[in-house]
Amino acid sequence: MKRAVLLIMIPVLAACDQQKNKSPDLADQPDKWMTTISLQGDSKPNHVGKTTVIGSTTIKPLSGLQTITVGDEIDGIHIGAIKCAFFNKDASYAGEQFMWRGRWGCLAGRSQDEVSTAVQEDGTKLYDYIHVAPIALDAQ
Repeated sequence: MKRAVLLIMIPVLAACDQQKNKSPDLADQPDKWMTTISLQGDSKPNHVGKTTVIGSTTIKPLSGLQTITVGDEIDGIHIGAIKCAFFNKDASYAGEQFMWRGRWGCLAGRSQDEVSTAVQEDGTKLYDYIHVAPIALDAQ
């Protein structure tokens, strides 16, 4: 009986411990339009393709990038605008992290209009773009 109670309590205590160690969300920060971003060692740049008629989107990892600057040509996209959004908390989905608390995610595309409207509320991608995360803008 004691063993059964212990086996039930371990996951409960572990869950409680995880909640205690969770950092509170940071204050939101407004998006920033940048002319250049520097990638860090853990930054992951990807070419995200526009959504096709059948509803699929391609994501192609890119390598060798150290910076992204307005005016660059990256994987067939002439960079005309870079917009960065702040991550106020960590978040992941299906075991893959997509938000890093205190860092930024940046989207680079052909123009400010394309960057601002590239991803629709339903997740549809209207334009190809370069996505990079995480980025530490305070290190820029």
